[in-house]
Amino acid sequence: MSKNIEKSSIVLQKEQELLDLQKTQKKTITQLKRNKTILEKLKVEAVNLQQQMGGRMMGGMMEMLDLKAEITQLLKAIWESDKIPAEEKDGLDEVIHLFEETDDELEEMMGMNREEFEKKRAEAGFNTDEFNRQRAQGMFDQFAVEVEEKDQKVLRKTYVKLAARFHPDKAKSAREKEQFHALMQQIISAYERGDVEELLAMESKYADRKTLADLDVNHEGAIVDFLDVEIDKVAREIEMLKKQLQRVKKEVKNIRRSELGDMIKMQKDARKYGYGTIEDEADEMDEGIEEMRSLRDGLKEYLETGVMPEIVEQAFMQPSFGDDIEGVRINFGEGDEGMELEISMEELMEMLGSTFEEEPPPPPKKRRRRRKK
Repeated sequence: MSKNIEKSSIVLQKEQELLDLQKTQKKTITQLKRNKTILEKLKVEAVNLQQQMGGRMMGGMMEMLDLKAEITQLLKAIWESDKIPAEEKDGLDEVIHLFEETDDELEEMMGMNREEFEKKRAEAGFNTDEFNRQRAQGMFDQFAVEVEEKDQKVLRKTYVKLAARFHPDKAKSAREKEQFHALMQQIISAYERGDVEELLAMESKYADRKTLADLDVNHEGAIVDFLDVEIDKVAREIEMLKKQLQRVKKEVKNIRRSELGDMIKMQKDARKYGYGTIEDEADEMDEGIEEMRSLRDGLKEYLETGVMPEIVEQAFMQPSFGDDIEGVRINFGEGDEGMELEISMEELMEMLGSTFEEEPPPPPKKRRRRRKK
């Protein structure tokens, strides 16, 4: 607008209306980004928890079962050898009983045989050292909130506009083609997630949008028309952003109210107040595995030399290896004020399995909580 023309009251009113809307838009974007950060942190916490439960805990469980089977065979070999007196064989029978029937034990606890369990673990991806984070993200599909159909159409218009602008075929150089390819991946990802804020940010950054100064318009009617278009555009964007904000808040609430969210909260409380966490349980399991490895190696040495290592002698006197394999107990607190969460292997497997299913799982069972005596 020319500096020589005084703005009319209608133009000033429209400019103020646009300014107010832009402030509202900025405030909404700030709220949305804050809640997106909360959601992302929650997902990272869940994936880390899944790694502990799925990677370390279940991997450790399988190794303990394998070690039990190996120790059973070694104990039987000792029983059949002449390295142990006949009068001590009854006691050895009791020790053997603690370690045998490993596959039957697995099938009883998991409701599946070893082959089926290995297949399930491999498909889920939590038996590998490098946890497949992309696949882990699939566990959150059940908590996501769908974009309404009418909003999806509006979202698609922005997507199509950006996709047309940055299609790699429109690049003028190899470097630009590489940049366009990266931008297209970002655009597609934002569209698939229903991320209005990210798409609008890209549109604002790259679109050729004209301002009144660019147009150098002097006619009041044209100025008002331009301002009306901008007002309508920003108002529609605010509406879309607010709906995304509602979806993100709802997704956060869905996760927090789920069994997965309950476990995340317990982990946070455990860290905050210095209680035992799943990481601590996994560390204890690793120590138990190391003891079982030592026992196995000691039994091999005993078979070869006839000299009983100290760890074997201790195991014969206090045969307790592998007793804790039927469940996982996580302590939250100490003394009379502490609480104990006990998760059976069936519940642990159900929880792990449900997070990788494509369809939402049935409502979770309430976990048992009881005060320590």
